Amino acid sequence: FLTMEKFPVMPTGKIDRRALSAAYRARPAAVARGDGANPIEEKLLQLWSELLGSHQFIGRSDNFFDLGGNSLLAIRLLSRVEKDWGAIISLHELFTHPTLAEFATLLARGPAAAPFTSLIRLNSAENGLPLFVIHGWSGGVFHFLDFARSLHEARPVFGLQAIEHAEKPRHQSFTEMARHYADEMMAAHPGVAYELFGHSLGGMIAYATACELRKRGQKVARLYVADTTPLNLPSNVHRRFVIAHLEVKTHLHAVAKLPAHAWYDYWRARRRSLQEKLRRWPSRENPTRQPMEEESDYYDVIGRDFVPERAPIEIKLFTPCDRPATEIYWRYLVGPRVENFFVEGDHVDLFSATHLDSFLRAFARASEIKSA
Repeated sequence: FLTMEKFPVMPTGKIDRRALSAAYRARPAAVARGDGANPIEEKLLQLWSELLGSHQFIGRSDNFFDLGGNSLLAIRLLSRVEKDWGAIISLHELFTHPTLAEFATLLARGPAAAPFTSLIRLNSAENGLPLFVIHGWSGGVFHFLDFARSLHEARPVFGLQAIEHAEKPRHQSFTEMARHYADEMMAAHPGVAYELFGHSLGGMIAYATACELRKRGQKVARLYVADTTPLNLPSNVHRRFVIAHLEVKTHLHAVAKLPAHAWYDYWRARRRSLQEKLRRWPSRENPTRQPMEEESDYYDVIGRDFVPERAPIEIKLFTPCDRPATEIYWRYLVGPRVENFFVEGDHVDLFSATHLDSFLRAFARASEIKSA
């Protein structure tokens, strides 16, 4: 128990849960013992306490990530486990066994006994429409963890990791990926109105998965896409995109949505983007697939081979202030069901601590979920 004189509140008057969590993590040092912990759990308690801070009160059912575990601490944990136990545990297995008791059981029986699934839970929410976050180039979803945990009051969030994270043979196409991910989503959450999310290349994998779900007669409520340009569309679509860069009213409309301090970055990025588009002129037609060599970029090779189909899916775009919106590409694929939201940051740090609040505000508007 933690006694507080008063609860921290936000400007809206609602409870500031982040401040509560910080106070919880900063309470006096204590480690849960004597509640049925076995020797492996006792040793893990010491290791977790060392990594997460001696102030942590750690129980058998506590989640490593809820206690403040991040990517760096996860790597350090797995490295120590390999050194102290001689066991090689993957990050995927830590995701699927995040509590102290579950992780101890995994160590006791060995990772080979754990059934594989691409679908992993990213927050502890039980109520609300689930959101399925699909990986991009890295194959992992760890960088979505803070985003997912911020939605714990609104909805459960699940990540779909690439199967190579569990030492499984890679899929040979986006279509094969989409079938596998649709299988996992339908098995775990049958009959819901599916909402998917993808960032960068993950936006195209999420779109392919949404199309696969529709083919199976499933309802896709909407697709959230963060800074993704669709692959392999006809050259006339690319031409329209380039022409739009030359229309002043298009830029004035975009600038009107931005804070004044972002105007200069926007115009500088527009010039840079136009130069890039002109270099790629005149076509984005699908090239002939080349054999995948050892040094080939796996996602680049299968991405060049993927031609997206057109489908009436509602798309919510999130575009960094320094990049052009890609509505023209997406409208070609889905029709008028596209809405764009400008967010702070650049392509690689949309979900960083610096820009996460901006992204959450845009996501709340796009999903019609009131933010805390």
